[in-house]
Amino acid sequence: MLPLEVGPVAVDVDVSGILLSGTHSPSSTVLTEARLDALPAAERVNLPGALVTVAPGMIRGHDDFVHVRGHEVALNPMINGVSFWENPHAVFSGGLSPEVIQMANIMTGGFPAEYGNRFGGVVDIVTKSGFQMQERGRASFTGGQAGRRSASAEFGGSEGRFAYYLFGTGFGSDRFLSPPDPQAIHDDAYGGHAFLQLEGAFDASALRAVLMADGANLEIPRTPLDVVLRPAAEAEQRTRQQSAILGWTHGSTDRTGRPRSTNDGPDCVCCQRPDPSRRRPISNGSC
Repeated sequence: MLPLEVGPVAVDVDVSGILLSGTHSPSSTVLTEARLDALPAAERVNLPGALVTVAPGMIRGHDDFVHVRGHEVALNPMINGVSFWENPHAVFSGGLSPEVIQMANIMTGGFPAEYGNRFGGVVDIVTKSGFQMQERGRASFTGGQAGRRSASAEFGGSEGRFAYYLFGTGFGSDRFLSPPDPQAIHDDAYGGHAFLQLEGAFDASALRAVLMADGANLEIPRTPLDVVLRPAAEAEQRTRQQSAILGWTHGSTDRTGRPRSTNDGPDCVCCQRPDPSRRRPISNGSC
């Protein structure tokens, strides 16, 4: 009987991948920045128009609202962990521009308890950050039939522990509300969106301030019969919306300065020391 010796074996394993959502829903779709950039420009004008093309179970109804599984008040957005009781409208209240989204978790059922009493769908959004932009930006211009045009630009960067991100877009159309008539009469419109985010990352805390504004000036369409019977009737409408968010996150540390976490899993990032080079892709209000 001969003795056999087993030599040592060394194996190096390199693993790479994307961070997954810390909040899971059985009926969810993860929307990334790359997937949004792959959409046609006409489908990235507003949030409702982008969602109906990427998430199953969502349709855009005759009233230009997004309906999820037949619900009327269907879409409930959350921006960086802050909930908005708003149902975005494709025309009058477009909400957050899809261009500022870094990642979003679109849930159409089976909501976790952290989202409370929700109907239809939840869109958990994390916006872009200047920590990732690295003094970069981009600009685009699109045009189409009926005088439809839009232009947008974004830029972001960081300096030490502080970062900034700025986005702005403007649009116009000669057939905006588009009534069921061959000829568009008194149907011009123009508007825009603006988004500014300022961030600061410190030893055991992080501070974020977000300012959003959008508006539109539009004409109320007239039919050929209105031109004959009411030649002086030229109604117009203005919509304006402004929002401000100020958030502060703090994580406790032990005596050695290392982050103390009550969760052994990798998803409790909000309990860890803020790191400008790594942002959590999906917000989790439970931490």
